[in-house]
Amino acid sequence: MFGRPMAIAAAEEMASYRWWMSFGAQTLEHIAVRVLSQVTSAGSRETNWSTFDFTHSKKRNRLACPTVRNTVKVHCNLCLVDRIEQLGHCDDNIDWSSDGDNSE
Repeated sequence: MFGRPMAIAAAEEMASYRWWMSFGAQTLEHIAVRVLSQVTSAGSRETNWSTFDFTHSKKRNRLACPTVRNTVKVHCNLCLVDRIEQLGHCDDNIDWSSDGDNSE
């Protein structure tokens, strides 16, 4: 809608508030509804922090920050894969051990 020739021409002639009322009101309304409809919850953050605390414990306090971040990413991705498989959304499994080589 913003790329229409009429909108581009009007942007040069109209005041900005009138242009937004004419061409952008519906778009802004749609964006505002989507943004304000998002659930505000700290549950996923708490889970992530819990995983960080588990990974960076007293026994493993010498791990560098990038190593801890990568370990947490791998752990979270494995949990997502488990959840997807439990729900039955994934039938195909990728064999990561062979790296796609058929030379064996």
